[in-house]
Amino acid sequence: MNQPISERVRWTTADLELFPDNGNRYEIIDGELFVTKAPHWKHQKTCVRISTSLDNWSQITKPLRGGNRELLTGNRKKISPEYRV
Repeated sequence: MNQPISERVRWTTADLELFPDNGNRYEIIDGELFVTKAPHWKHQKTCVRISTSLDNWSQITKPLRGGNRELLTGNRKKISPEYRV
């Protein structure tokens, strides 16, 4: 049975100190705790390669331009990025 929202634990960043260093990734988003496995080194290496490729491409093409368009993320957050591609 689900707990009513008023009875749920609201985690804070201070609570992160309570968790063991066991290879899991502990994240708190809007007071909710998320626990996931840390990414494998192959995943990290792939991310670096993609980032490097994008950086090399952007240095050549200079695609970034200032802008004030707003982006809707989910149904509750609206952000205004400084740059867009």
